[in-house]
Amino acid sequence: FTITALAFAFAIGRYQLLDLILVARDNLIEKMTDGVLVIDTQNRIVDMNPSAQKLLNITTNTFGKPVEEVVRKWHQYEKESFNFKQAQTEIELGGKPHKHVDMQVTSITDNKGKSLGRLIILHDITKLKLVQNELHILANSDSLTGANNRGHFMELANREIQRAIRYKRGLSIVLMDMDAFKGINDTYGHACGDQALITLKTICTKNTRKMDIFARLGGEEFALLLPETSWEKATDLAERLRKFLEDTVIKADGIEFKCTTSMGVTEFGIQENDTLETLLHRADKALYKAKADGRNRVIVWKPELE
Repeated sequence: FTITALAFAFAIGRYQLLDLILVARDNLIEKMTDGVLVIDTQNRIVDMNPSAQKLLNITTNTFGKPVEEVVRKWHQYEKESFNFKQAQTEIELGGKPHKHVDMQVTSITDNKGKSLGRLIILHDITKLKLVQNELHILANSDSLTGANNRGHFMELANREIQRAIRYKRGLSIVLMDMDAFKGINDTYGHACGDQALITLKTICTKNTRKMDIFARLGGEEFALLLPETSWEKATDLAERLRKFLEDTVIKADGIEFKCTTSMGVTEFGIQENDTLETLLHRADKALYKAKADGRNRVIVWKPELE
């Protein structure tokens, strides 16, 4: 046994097997594309690879420094997920542009289970987040005008209705329909029709608040939901938007033309057990009346319209 042990010791020393393991491990960590951060039980930085330095935008020596001095909002992340032996969370790092990072935390313990610190792996997911945001926009937006699509509008509108009920706030809606839209397409071409829709969207978004919700419901029909707004104020706004469009010269394919829109207005809560469906129904009745009365006008819903 002694001779065998001496032979093994000679072989390990002769071929530097233990050194090779250490060198390979160091090279692996140093060349990883993911950031590696090691902190002790006092939240002091013990080790950090170049990828972590790049992600955290660190240019100075951080050995022994408290990690909260290096990573913004560290106390928030620790509160959220660091009380577990293993945890995973997404964090947003400051700087320009912002970086989104997937952070995996693993507790480091000795043979007796005593905590020695934590190993943190940082994986840059900024590109993935950008793609997710783009997909979210595509899923919720009208491809032509960039306005909210019908499905997203219904979701947002129901949310605003619940808020209006909870806080007893006003909420109004304006339904819009482009006048003689088929005639625009037939006379000037579909490019001009598309530009007319885009122009209406631009006018509405430029002259409304960030909290207002504008959507294309389909074809040439649009909706504008106005939180904390009475039907009187909604009517005044609708009249201004109508006039803006009427006075705007639209240009497309070398052609200049004008168009108009009809609008129907109503306020949430003027009937018992009001819902989004009944709100849209009343606004649609008012819009139909505006069309029947000669178009290019704003009509407020009244019970006799039923």
